Amino acid sequence: MSEQPNPAADGDWSAASPGALARRRTAYAARELLSQLCDTDATPEMFDNVSAQLEAIAARWRVLPARESGAVGNAFGWRSLMLPDLSFDRSDPTRLVMYTRIGIGFEGPPGRVHGGVVSYLFDNLLGQTTMHCGTGFTMTGTLSVRYAAATPIDTDLRLTSWVDHVEGRKSWVRAE
Repeated sequence: MSEQPNPAADGDWSAASPGALARRRTAYAARELLSQLCDTDATPEMFDNVSAQLEAIAARWRVLPARESGAVGNAFGWRSLMLPDLSFDRSDPTRLVMYTRIGIGFEGPPGRVHGGVVSYLFDNLLGQTTMHCGTGFTMTGTLSVRYAAATPIDTDLRLTSWVDHVEGRKSWVRAE
C-alpha cells in the first residue's frame, strides 16, 4: 500500500467535503502504518520512538469531542482501520465487485490471510450489495463461508456478489 489513496477509487468523491477527504486520507495512512508495523524488522529503539509519537498523537485526539454514534459506520469501507483498502466496481446494477489486497497485518497461517478476515470481507461486501442492488439496508442474520482454499497474503483479490432472492424483508446474497 505504498501508493497514495485515490479519493475517487470507490465511487465519485468529487462532491465530498474536505472533512470526508481528510478522514479518508487519515484512515488510509493509519492502515498503512499498521501494515508496516506488522511487516518490519525495525530496531527496538525505532519501535520505542514510534510508540512515543503515537502516544502523543492519541493524547491530543483524546480531548476532541466524540462524534455522535451512528453518524457514520466505522467498521466498513474506507473509514475502517480493520479492513484493508477497498475499491468497488459499481457499473453493473445487479452485481457488486470488490477489489482489495490483504497485507501481512491480516496473516493467520504463515503466508495466508486469517479466515476471520476473509469472512469479514464477505460480510462487508454482502451488506453493501443489498444497498447497491436496491434491496435496501440490511444486517447479517446468517453468514456461511465455505473456504475452498487458503487465501494468500499480498495477492490482488476480486470478490463478486449479487442478490440471489428477496423474501419480505430478508435478502439472500451470494458471493464468490
